[in-house]
Amino acid sequence: MAMAQDGVTLPRLTFFSTRRAPRGDEVDYWRHARQQAYVSVRTDPVGSAFGGEIRLGQYADFRLSTKRARPEEVRRSASDIAQGREDEEYLYLVFQLSGNLLVEQTGSTTVPCPSPCPRRSTTSRSSSNCPPTRRSHWPV
Repeated sequence: MAMAQDGVTLPRLTFFSTRRAPRGDEVDYWRHARQQAYVSVRTDPVGSAFGGEIRLGQYADFRLSTKRARPEEVRRSASDIAQGREDEEYLYLVFQLSGNLLVEQTGSTTVPCPSPCPRRSTTSRSSSNCPPTRRSHWPV
C-alpha cells in the first residue's frame, strides 16, 4: 500500500483484461484472473466471442472490484471451496445490466435479471420466465 501526501493509505490497483492475453489463451487467462481477484472457481465461456475485465482495488481492510464479462458458466465445487481463501469474508453485489443470471445454491435456484423480467426464487428452473445465459453454481 502506498501513502498519499495527507497520510491516507492508497489502494493497490490491479487490472486484468482478456485483451492482454495471447490470442487463443483468453479463457485460461480469465480463469487465472478470476482466481487471483476472487476465489477458486471453474469457468467456461458461453459462445465464441468471450472477453472480460476485472478492476481490483486492495485497501487496508477490504477489496473492491468491478467485473465485466461476456456470458460465462461458473461453478464452485466443494473442493474449490476447500482450496480457497475461506478465512476471508465475502460480499458479492451483482449489478446486472443485460442478459440473465441463474444462481443455484444448496438446492435452491434464483433467477435475478434486469426489468421487466419478474424476480422470483424457486427450486425449479422451468418456472422462470427468464432463460439463463449465465450460470453460477456455488454449492455450500
